[in-house]
Amino acid sequence: MEVGKGKECLDLPSWLVGERREEEEKRGGRHSSFLSVDWETWEGGGREFVKGLLERPVKRRKARDVEGLML
Repeated sequence: MEVGKGKECLDLPSWLVGERREEEEKRGGRHSSFLSVDWETWEGGGREFVKGLLERPVKRRKARDVEGLML
């Protein structure tokens, strides 16, 4: 089942099941996230926090091994 409107709609991921899938099907639309931080937070330690996230080593894991990712 396609969710959303227009040519940009995508199928929901196969792992999304049950009540959560039903809610997403009702809601429709795109599955995107917008993250932001205000200037004071950025200058007050946010820059270092983001830099630390970007510099950490990459760990290869299976999706099922990541807590909270799979139902």
